[in-house]
Amino acid sequence: MAEEVCKDGIGNQYTTIYSLLFADDQLLIAQDYEDLEYTTRKLIDEYELWGLKLNVKKLNICPYETH
Repeated sequence: MAEEVCKDGIGNQYTTIYSLLFADDQLLIAQDYEDLEYTTRKLIDEYELWGLKLNVKKLNICPYETH
């Protein structure tokens, strides 16, 4: 999604995952809050192109840390 601008997602030497889809839900993965904000803005822009709208009442941010 935003490979050139931010270092979001998780991955290894073969692939990087930026987003996971579950039925009508979507999980965005980012390294930090700024990347998540950028990716969310880009997603909202894409949704608008298709006549869709993000339901901000259902929006959750769940930070996690790996060591």
